[in-house]
Amino acid sequence: MIFSPTSRTAWRLPALLTSATAGMLVTAGSCNVFDQDLYQNVGVGGGATGTENWAATEDVCPLPESKLLTSDQREHSGLVMLNDHADDYQDIGKLTGMDGPDGLFGFRVASNERVALSAEFVVPPGQSAPPVDLALWLTQACDTNTFIRRNQRCPAGKGETMWWQTNEASEFYLGFDSKAYDQGEYSPQVRLTLTYPRFADGVLDAGESCDDGNTVDGDGCTHDGLVEIKAPDANPIQEVEPNNHPTAGNVVLMDVGDTIKIVGYIGGSCDLDFFLLDVPDGSFPRVTVLGADGKECPEGTPEFKLQFNQLLFDNSEQAKLGDAEIPAVAATGTNYCPQFDETSFAVSELASGRYVVEFKPYDQGQHDPFHYLVQIELLDPNAGTGGAGGGM
Repeated sequence: MIFSPTSRTAWRLPALLTSATAGMLVTAGSCNVFDQDLYQNVGVGGGATGTENWAATEDVCPLPESKLLTSDQREHSGLVMLNDHADDYQDIGKLTGMDGPDGLFGFRVASNERVALSAEFVVPPGQSAPPVDLALWLTQACDTNTFIRRNQRCPAGKGETMWWQTNEASEFYLGFDSKAYDQGEYSPQVRLTLTYPRFADGVLDAGESCDDGNTVDGDGCTHDGLVEIKAPDANPIQEVEPNNHPTAGNVVLMDVGDTIKIVGYIGGSCDLDFFLLDVPDGSFPRVTVLGADGKECPEGTPEFKLQFNQLLFDNSEQAKLGDAEIPAVAATGTNYCPQFDETSFAVSELASGRYVVEFKPYDQGQHDPFHYLVQIELLDPNAGTGGAGGGM
């Protein structure tokens, strides 16, 4: 259907090529539910293909078996017209207030296969994105009680992204939802994209932070496309984006007794930072957050959460160990940034495994961006340790 510009803002499809997908190799797959003609005409602007819903999406579950997307194709992408969808789902995974149009599509993953998922507004040149607030939710087997993850990070007019990886070969469903808006005034077009990155082939896909063409770990890029950082001769080192998903953090290479300083940046509600640590049995990280100048954060520093989680790579994905606290007043003053050590949570020793230091944003971007320095010490389980912030 084509909306009259006299009654609605007409959102037509422009030529679209983002930096995340530029140069990406897209192979023709055998999936019989993907409309190749729609995809091939996406980048050449408008026409009838800009007014049809992507054939892979549905309003409600269950989806036909033939509509489940697979990794036979590197990338699946298409347009949905939000106004053509009903409000069928609400309050999934604490996504309260999402009482606007919604829908979903289904896909299969193999064990340890990663997917990158995104919903982005298609906006003609010279126009602004519609003031519509989007959200994504991930569930399994069309049962909303099996809710796994949700993303509602960004303010109205912005899209949402999600990376997902599990050790369970299964099928999943990605739901897109919205807060109610004036459908007489706005007719939003949203591009949904599902990418199965091909690790170690030298092509940087969505869902990878790096791809050096090999499966060797420890050379700056992991076998599955994550950036590795380690302490150089001169600290600190800069974080590397994208690292804003639990399965897409910077892998911090450390041995017991090492200390690393990392300069990072929280750019608003859409920007989270994750640092992945491989902790040996019995050890524990001590994490101190300071201002970018390496000094204690002053009063008035934007509030943000610092969490410590265990990465599980299954349907629960992360086991939360706790939220870090702002420390008490010390002799040098008050550090208005959170920090933690082995005394901060219910456990003081960790089983060997991969853990996540997570920086979470504040108030959907209502504060100025924040530059920080995080110091991570990997404590020796056989050595005596002091309180939070020791060793600074």
